[in-house]
Amino acid sequence: KMTYMEGNDPRMRTGTVELLPAHEVFSDSTLRHHHRTLVSYATVADIQSKSLEAKINWFHEICGELTASWESGRIKLVVQRNRLLADSVNGIMSLSRADMRKRWRIEFYGEPAIDSGGVMREFFELLSTQIFNPDFGLFLPSVNNQACMRINPASDISC
Repeated sequence: KMTYMEGNDPRMRTGTVELLPAHEVFSDSTLRHHHRTLVSYATVADIQSKSLEAKINWFHEICGELTASWESGRIKLVVQRNRLLADSVNGIMSLSRADMRKRWRIEFYGEPAIDSGGVMREFFELLSTQIFNPDFGLFLPSVNNQACMRINPASDISC
């Protein structure tokens, strides 16, 4: 259960997350964008019987409809390599929902580069490596399956 709290800055989304037993939860699987339904329960039920290639194509189509046009603007996120996670969290949490859908351009501080995909790829590779680094302590191995991870409740990082 997610509860959003009002803050001083409307771009900042703060709140709490509470885990509930499955039998107490209802989730509306409908995704609407610009007053149009993109995904519904029926869509999900239909796509699950399709081939992997069809599922991937469907997913890319939905993501394409959610992504803002090039003309609506882009987001530049500048991060320092030695503060990658903190800079990333701070930068992303300061974005509005509309900005989250814009095309992103990543820049490592002090490293001029043209991002034609390589910088973005490196950014996400470094970020995911850091997030799941056991020494960092954000996640712990699952008690039931060592290949799965679970959130570390003792982590002092919060968004």
